[in-house]
Amino acid sequence: MALLKQNETLSNGIVAPTVYYRIKKFHGEKTRIYFELIPYLSQESYANGIQSLGTGKIYNFEPSVSDGATNFIKQSYIYLKTLDEFKNSTDC
Repeated sequence: MALLKQNETLSNGIVAPTVYYRIKKFHGEKTRIYFELIPYLSQESYANGIQSLGTGKIYNFEPSVSDGATNFIKQSYIYLKTLDEFKNSTDC
């Protein structure tokens, strides 16, 4: 799973037609999950090992640990889509 955003302005001011966001690292415990989100030009760039578009950004949230809860990776992407900066992103 990943997120795709259209017409994204990067930290260096360049506007990319699409940006593929993928979670790279996780750490935490049952009360708080931390993860690093990395931007890539495309899914193909990521799959072919092409360098990311910039440094990652760290996010955190309180995961659900109830019986039947979605795994923490999917919960992380769901959490991102609740943020204004990712409200228009699509699952990829």
